[in-house]
Amino acid sequence: AFFEEIGWRGFLFKALEKTGWLRMNLIIGFLWAAWHLPAILTNHYPIASPMALGLLFFFMNVILLSFLFGWFRQRTGGLWAPILLHISHNFFVAGATEGSWKLTLILMLIILVFRAWKKLG
Repeated sequence: AFFEEIGWRGFLFKALEKTGWLRMNLIIGFLWAAWHLPAILTNHYPIASPMALGLLFFFMNVILLSFLFGWFRQRTGGLWAPILLHISHNFFVAGATEGSWKLTLILMLIILVFRAWKKLG
């Protein structure tokens, strides 16, 4: 989580900041999700099944987390908040593979991202 956030919310955040809030977080979120594909496809990273549904939930989850982590990155001006959020997510949530749990998480993240976006707008 530490090194990923240096890349996602450190390097890429700064490199893509001028593309706009929405585009920046969509790109970072998509790349972040794609980063995990080799581990997912070789069964070294658990996701919900069936695989297609699990990948859909995983990509939605990571893209939405990108907005939330990006909001904290922007508000705090540093990487520690996204790093701690990422570590917490990995510890408490990443092990959950039940589809209904992932769907609940995705819905909660949509609400959080929408509220954060409204405050930025």
